Amino acid sequence: MRDFRNAKAMARTLREDLAERSMPISHSDSLELIAHALGCKNWQTLSAAIETDPLQAAASPAAPPRPAPAPLVPVIPMRDLVLLPEMTVPVFAGRPKTLRAIERAMAGDRRLFVVTQRSGETDAPTEADLFEIGVVAQILQIQRLPDGSMKVMVQAERRARLVRLTDGELLEAELEALPAPASDEAGQAMAREALERFVGFAHIDPAAPPLAMARIPHMAGHPGAFADLITPHVATRLDQAQELLATNDPAERLRKLMALMGEGRKAA
Repeated sequence: MRDFRNAKAMARTLREDLAERSMPISHSDSLELIAHALGCKNWQTLSAAIETDPLQAAASPAAPPRPAPAPLVPVIPMRDLVLLPEMTVPVFAGRPKTLRAIERAMAGDRRLFVVTQRSGETDAPTEADLFEIGVVAQILQIQRLPDGSMKVMVQAERRARLVRLTDGELLEAELEALPAPASDEAGQAMAREALERFVGFAHIDPAAPPLAMARIPHMAGHPGAFADLITPHVATRLDQAQELLATNDPAERLRKLMALMGEGRKAA
């Protein structure tokens, strides 16, 4: 049964029926007639009743749901180290916010965002003081030291981009994952060329490499991982390592690494 909540539809039907009977009326006149039929003084009175009716409000289309906010990841800012995927290193933490970030990670999935500071002199870094690209790393082990600091063994997993930093009792970040591009024949060929250059650059015997480099000769079939493995041995400056971390494409990383190896031979 129709009532005042669908008065506009009733007015439209009335206008169409009268038009078919060769008695056309205007839209406003049809609204006024429906208002009178429903016992209201005029359309304005009926319209006000419609707007304040709770059932009408309930029938209105619901607003689309807002997307859930991205989870925040605890942040460790590094003063003088650029962490790369697959690196496993001890990190010494002493700043209160860093200690709280470690505790928050341990209470969750043990993952942190490790990102390098633009200047190691900054004691309380803000978003502007941090590089945009860092790594998601997993805490493997923590050791509390007598002075209140911590030694934390972390394993870097993957690159990520800092989207937003929240600064409270600890630093937390909203991140954007940076998926590694798939390997192709061109990338593998470049990795083999880079391996040949690296063998000469680092003066190693690929058949019997030092223990710290034992994996390197076997990783040339995986250009991205290979590039990350040789970066600490080639990039001698923090800015060089950060630039390579920020280069997500493996082939481009390898080109930059070969250029650095060429510069190293010239300098020698």
